[in-house]
Amino acid sequence: MAVVTGVRNAMRLLGGTLFLAVCGAILNNNVNDLNLPEVTRAAIINGALALTLRTDRADPAAVRSTPLLNETDRLRVLQAYSSGFRTIFLTLAVLSALACVVAHLLIEQRSLKRSDDAELKKQGREWLAARRAARAPAAK
Repeated sequence: MAVVTGVRNAMRLLGGTLFLAVCGAILNNNVNDLNLPEVTRAAIINGALALTLRTDRADPAAVRSTPLLNETDRLRVLQAYSSGFRTIFLTLAVLSALACVVAHLLIEQRSLKRSDDAELKKQGREWLAARRAARAPAAK
């Protein structure tokens, strides 16, 4: 059982690693398709834009005052990320549904009902009655 658990965990980690890279590539390709200047595109992809948005206090207006993007480019970047996240969500939803179908088909279904169930219950009741009788104190 420990081997099966270890293999399952290893497969989960491998799957998470691979799909993290795939999802990052999808998002980066959406940003690359925007035809922004190379410096701006590199800053967005490498996360420098996120660093320029940090302030000492949580200020939503800091997003509007970043020097790397004008309002039109900012909207295009948001749309690119929205499109990328939509693609990722749909891809992973389809893969999850496929995994459920494959698991359902590959796992052998076994009934919990047995043909000798009534006989086993009768034997169990008799055994329990005999045990209780043996434990009961002798009547005085």
